[in-house]
Amino acid sequence: MKTFNKELKTQWINTMQAHQDADRLIQGLWLSNDIDEELMYSGCFFGCAMQGIKYPLAAATKAMQLPINFIAFAENIFENLSPTEAVKFPVEFLNAIPTNLEINNSIIDEVDYMRISTRKKMDKISAECRAAQFDLNNQQTEINYLESEHYLESEQRVYSNACDTLLTYFKSLTNKEL
Repeated sequence: MKTFNKELKTQWINTMQAHQDADRLIQGLWLSNDIDEELMYSGCFFGCAMQGIKYPLAAATKAMQLPINFIAFAENIFENLSPTEAVKFPVEFLNAIPTNLEINNSIIDEVDYMRISTRKKMDKISAECRAAQFDLNNQQTEINYLESEHYLESEQRVYSNACDTLLTYFKSLTNKEL
């Protein structure tokens, strides 16, 4: 499989830039029920891109000619960035992916490694927060650490780092002779 050609890449960058400019990108919801004046829905990265809720990740894989692991990890990053970073991420992500790149197993494995590493970091933070919650519960304190500002800031920092790592990796592939 090869990544999208320049024409398709430009089409999707323009599409996502239009969604960004119209403030249609939202976290936590595949697609809203409301249609704007341009007859478009708001939604998450790929819900908004595909303008539908029926298998948006699979639809994006086909429409954008990108591997499902790129799409799934990008959606996960989008959902867990700060809102300010999230709205910019789709265009940055699409810009970073090289055109006509032959996707081999080492590229698939590298992206999967980044995804798994990110998940492990979040699991560790969650475990630490649950332990802190347990300690506080023994002291009769009413705080839910998994909804706390500390947890959310940690989560956003982990995913911001994952975003930077993924975009840097794709850009490094662009700089190599293909």
